Amino acid sequence: MKRFLAFVFIFAFLLTGCKINSPDITAIPEKKESKKEASQEEIQEGGTLRVNITSFDTLNPFLNDNEMVRQLLNLTLEPLVTLDKSLKPIPLLAYKWEVNGLNIKFYLRKNIKWQDGESFTARDVKFTMDHSVKLS
Repeated sequence: MKRFLAFVFIFAFLLTGCKINSPDITAIPEKKESKKEASQEEIQEGGTLRVNITSFDTLNPFLNDNEMVRQLLNLTLEPLVTLDKSLKPIPLLAYKWEVNGLNIKFYLRKNIKWQDGESFTARDVKFTMDHSVKLS
């Protein structure tokens, strides 16, 4: 169990990053609107999300060291598991896991789709791990 918690901690550490950049950005003026106006807005699917970031080297969460990009990725990407306030793993994309020595077997949730409608599979997880920092 200690090895599993160590793995989850390292995995979470890699996802959140450890380097904080504080680049200068221009503040975007906030539009003041009442709560009534905001709650009456009609929800629409699709569209364009525009985010004010200066530059980035990669959108790979394992290789990124830009704090603004990390915050954006935290809003758009979900990990297999995350940690609660007491550092206990809680499921997200994986609904359960089994630890056998240094190996962890994750069971992925069903019916998870990418934005293009394709199913989320173990191949997607393998691709991400193969194209990320090696944990050796």
